[in-house]
Amino acid sequence: MSTRLPTPVAEANAQPALGADYFQRSRLPLPTLLVLLPVIALVEFGFGLAPDSAATRVLATVQLRDLLQAFTLSPAVVVHGLGVIVVLVLLTWHVLDGDRWRVRLMDLPVMLFEGCIASVPLLVAAAALLSRHAMPLGAATGDHTTLEAVLIAATAALSEEFIFRMCGIALLHLVLVDLLRIKHAAGMTIAVILTAVAFTMYHDPSTLAPTAVTFYAVSGLYLGGLFAMRGLAPAVLAHAVYNIVALV
Repeated sequence: MSTRLPTPVAEANAQPALGADYFQRSRLPLPTLLVLLPVIALVEFGFGLAPDSAATRVLATVQLRDLLQAFTLSPAVVVHGLGVIVVLVLLTWHVLDGDRWRVRLMDLPVMLFEGCIASVPLLVAAAALLSRHAMPLGAATGDHTTLEAVLIAATAALSEEFIFRMCGIALLHLVLVDLLRIKHAAGMTIAVILTAVAFTMYHDPSTLAPTAVTFYAVSGLYLGGLFAMRGLAPAVLAHAVYNIVALV
């Protein structure tokens, strides 16, 4: 069984030029990790500076922390578990793939720009479906300083994209494609749809207006499709930028 996550990547011994092959290189785990390091550092800085802040109460982060506590890990590991797990997963993926420990530095700012641009459809959907006072994806309620709002936005984006897109889609792809032998395209489509449903249910649709439920469903489909086509980094960055714009 393949050790690769469900994203086509360049061969380990290939060194493609920037051109069209950027879309392959930018899906690899090592550049993904390097681009997401500022987000991870921001989240962990926030947790370390204010372990009881609103950012630590983002539901996906609370659920992940509860899971880690079940293994009786030290409080320090539990508090910083999100960043540690994301880093370990990406490094393990890189090692298992046998890719070189090299990246094209030119790709990193392009990936950052791509992630920011990818937030535009979320902002357009929010403008069309949500009221001016509606909360963004996964953010906690209440009045916050700009720094607190950025920390909440980054935490929600990183935790939710890791859980729903990276873990959820990868697990469903494993079951559907590797075990049940469904074709890759069909298996990925089903995985995106199911994780979008889970993403919508996570936001408790019973308490939301129909337009808000529609927004979360559309956002889940969009972010899942973005992950399937472009990888984890654009999904996290698009989610984070949207949250920042909505909160700040």
